[in-house]
Amino acid sequence: MGDIPNAHVRDFQRQRVYNAEEQCNFWQDGLRNPPLGGDEVEALVAKIALWASIKQPNILYEAPSKIPIAYATHDSVVLPFDRASSLPYICHEMAHCINYNSDNADHHGRHFSLTYLNLVKQFISRTASVELRKAFRNNRVKYAKA
Repeated sequence: MGDIPNAHVRDFQRQRVYNAEEQCNFWQDGLRNPPLGGDEVEALVAKIALWASIKQPNILYEAPSKIPIAYATHDSVVLPFDRASSLPYICHEMAHCINYNSDNADHHGRHFSLTYLNLVKQFISRTASVELRKAFRNNRVKYAKA
């Protein structure tokens, strides 16, 4: 799936991160809301890229493979189904994009998880970030210290 850095690094926290998200109100609420429109997605991705000091990634609404899965690389965000154009999904995928543009590309590892927490705090809310941090703790998701 695209050009993902450090593909050889084991992604041992992926399911823990997904489980933590599922336990968060901000995640569930974001999926219940209508998806963002194309212009809104573009604006949000641009705003996040600016905040993170990375080049704005390409946004693809169709997966290059036949498997409709949301994912990110260092220069692209793939959002191939309606729910993927929600605020929580975009924050998750942009955390990958930011992480893949760093020296610590680790998929759902400690550096990704800290980036994701900071991104949720900045673009969703402080309350959502606290909720995610608690869910991370409950699911044993480790994150780097700021």
